[in-house]
Amino acid sequence: MPSFQRGHRAKAFSLLSIFIFAALGARADVTEGVPLRGFADFSVIHEAADDSDSFQLHEVDFFVAKQIDDTVSFLIELCFQPSFDGVGADLERTYVQYRVNSNWLKISGGRFHTSLGYWNDTFHHGGYLQTAATRPVMERFEDAGGLLPTHTTGVELRGNGPMSNGIFGYIVSVGNGRGPVKDPPAFYYDYNKSKSLAALAYYEFNNGLRTGVNYYHSDLPGGGSRGPDGIPSATIVGPAGGESIYGAHAVYQTAAIEWLTEYQHMEHTYKNNAQLSLMSVGSSTATVVGPAQSTHIDLLYSQLGYHLGQYTPYMRFELNETDNVDAYLNAPTADGEIPGLLGTTRYYVAGMRYELSPASALKFEATYVDSRASILEQLKIAGADPARHSDWSTNLNWSYGW
Repeated sequence: MPSFQRGHRAKAFSLLSIFIFAALGARADVTEGVPLRGFADFSVIHEAADDSDSFQLHEVDFFVAKQIDDTVSFLIELCFQPSFDGVGADLERTYVQYRVNSNWLKISGGRFHTSLGYWNDTFHHGGYLQTAATRPVMERFEDAGGLLPTHTTGVELRGNGPMSNGIFGYIVSVGNGRGPVKDPPAFYYDYNKSKSLAALAYYEFNNGLRTGVNYYHSDLPGGGSRGPDGIPSATIVGPAGGESIYGAHAVYQTAAIEWLTEYQHMEHTYKNNAQLSLMSVGSSTATVVGPAQSTHIDLLYSQLGYHLGQYTPYMRFELNETDNVDAYLNAPTADGEIPGLLGTTRYYVAGMRYELSPASALKFEATYVDSRASILEQLKIAGADPARHSDWSTNLNWSYGW
């Protein structure tokens, strides 16, 4: 068994043991203990690309949260993530929060979800919480092929309160910047001299409409970075440069309608000596293609749902587009992760959600993917078909919480 598989399983077993002991010690009465909560979901997936049908177990999410007194609270969230390599474990969120002034100022320290629009700050790791069976591609987490820095370790200030005919809110955070590669996030050591900065402001009208804007910036440390005691940061690393993200969202929610739209624009600039390295599908080594080029990346999704009692039909459109093969997002990781965004891809999603109970739902979802060119062609593999690439899949999902 490869060493990284043994490591993932050992870590998963150790963390699971801790949470089992926590569950045994937890009591239903919140005043006497810390209740253990969580989410899980299970799917039957059909992939047209290889005409396969698979049973698929998704994240099993455990979290504990408690209000210690009138001002201090904490949250710890742990996910077990099945994959081709077995089951891994990740401490997704863990922070302590101090409420300074009612809801207008709360200070948190730890690991939290970065304030990148609406979805990432609202729908965390419980699939039941979101209407759809799947997250938009732009909202995927780093270890699921996501492109955005969805997690930050640092300090966060947030607050909201009544203003005019609605509610104004804000989130500002300072934390560790991007790591040598996009996954894993830098939760233990900051490879950058400067810190990352994230800021979001929004306004919720009384009629259910919310609009907001966000900004994020981090340096990209590159291959010369070293961690504590001079230990190299990674065996394979991305190029040095900088990342800026500008975003906006509009959300409209009533008893009948759910409409979510978000846009994020990423800009990556690279230093003169930075190189673009690509890893071919099925390979464990990277090939240097040439100098890294500055890249502009546009990510967009719009999802509309209509609540009809226990039923919610929904549809979603996604557009992911880049003007270059991005050197950082496509930098191969040490465990051979498949490269990220390439070219222009559109996703068309349609589904139906049925509420089985207050904490359980069935979802059926179909997805059609249309890409400008095949992934193999964009990876510069000789003889690959440069024609448009399309694919579709279906997902019957059962999500639940406790």
